[in-house]
Amino acid sequence: MPEFTYAEIMLAANRFMLPFFRISSFIMVVPIFGSNLVNVRARLMISLVVTLAVVGQIQEVPQYEAVSLQSIPIIFKQIVIGIALGFFVMVFIQVAALAGQIMAMQMGLGFAMMMDPVNGVNTVSIGQLYLMLFTMLYLAVDGHLITMAIMIESFTTIPLHQQALDMGFFRYVTEISSWMFSSALKIALPAIMALYIVNFTFGVMSRAAQQLQIFSIGFPFTIIYGIVVIWIVLGVLLPQFNLLFSELQEMMHALVA
Repeated sequence: MPEFTYAEIMLAANRFMLPFFRISSFIMVVPIFGSNLVNVRARLMISLVVTLAVVGQIQEVPQYEAVSLQSIPIIFKQIVIGIALGFFVMVFIQVAALAGQIMAMQMGLGFAMMMDPVNGVNTVSIGQLYLMLFTMLYLAVDGHLITMAIMIESFTTIPLHQQALDMGFFRYVTEISSWMFSSALKIALPAIMALYIVNFTFGVMSRAAQQLQIFSIGFPFTIIYGIVVIWIVLGVLLPQFNLLFSELQEMMHALVA
């Protein structure tokens, strides 16, 4: 039987362990795989399979003892990179929920809550509708495979032997929140403007003829009109999804560039 030296054993351990931390951190955070509907053991098995498929493509591996104080900063760096990439995908999916919540608040359905089985929290019904649509479109265009491929490419752009991440990396991660709010507003803007015109009309009518009690019929009319507007706006959801998904890929590439 061939005999392995201690250095060769440590190199083999690092070759597997470091990619595993980055991949598993990504899968634990990314939507679909990181949801409460997927068992933790299943996530670990997926991480293990992906790591075994990727480990042969990694050329440069740090040579140090796998279990030592020297390994802690490098392991922490792999976890941060995986969480950051998964966080980008999670924010992309939550854009739909935020847009739906904005529209629901505008049309008076902010009180209509329902349980989100994926995240385990209560969300507005319109937000849950948009969240499910975005999730299905994300799977339909193989978004889970595309984002996984970008994460695997990060082993080339941010190699394992790189000692530290610069501050631009963390600053870029924090800037994703502004992109989330602006993207959600772009999706909800047609419905917001249409509902604003209706509310403005009812306000003018109530001031012109106060005896008619316009607001007694304004609330149910706003809900019905809002549902019709959402039905119309859903027709342009696919182009908006394609645009946002393209922006997501560009941001993920820029993060690990």
